[in-house]
Amino acid sequence: MARENWDWGYDRISGALANLGHEMSDQTVGNVLRRHGPPPAPERKRTTTWAAFVRTHLALLAGTASPPRC
Repeated sequence: MARENWDWGYDRISGALANLGHEMSDQTVGNVLRRHGPPPAPERKRTTTWAAFVRTHLALLAGTASPPRC
């Protein structure tokens, strides 16, 4: 989940796991990610590539584009 959702922190991942029926504290999520996963969310945010940013925000970017002039 942390690799697919770069802006999710320990609390958000813990909540998503609870929605799937797996009760786990945010501290446990943090311990698991520190041992086996990507860096914490603030560090993941700083390492986002331009391509990943555009892919994540594509709908918003497309919605703000100016319409063609006639």
